[in-house]
Amino acid sequence: MTQTHSAVRIDALNIDAEIQKYESELENLIRLKETAMKKEAGFNAYMEYLATLEREYGITEEDLFSRRSVKIGDWITKTLVRQKQSALLKRLASFFEEYAKKQPKKVIGKGRPQPAKALEPGVYRHPMSLETVEKKTRAPKLLNTWILENGLEKVQSWRVSE
Repeated sequence: MTQTHSAVRIDALNIDAEIQKYESELENLIRLKETAMKKEAGFNAYMEYLATLEREYGITEEDLFSRRSVKIGDWITKTLVRQKQSALLKRLASFFEEYAKKQPKKVIGKGRPQPAKALEPGVYRHPMSLETVEKKTRAPKLLNTWILENGLEKVQSWRVSE
């Protein structure tokens, strides 16, 4: 039996170029890892410092957040909104949605009392203070107050003209 030689020729230059490419990617990954490790060390130092602040000065994280609330709000509205898939943004949206559900709903028609609806349009004069109020379609606040204080029938008798 005879041996057949491979028709595929090994190109040493292409392999060397591939090796260089992977080596540069590896160097980039090593740099990224070093940066991440440095940041992690910084976060750990920050957390230790927070513990020191609480221990020595009684300053809690809540105190810090409260003091920096305006900057935190700015950061959320300017920076975080651009990161649409942010876990914090999703959590905040969920929190405010639940918060809004728990808030009492404003009942329509339960504003200030409007007892003057039954009064005819016209000018009304208070007999004691001699103040005059004109009711056109809606009654002024003062006319409603008079009705609450004196009664509807009495205020109807104060009508001067149409």
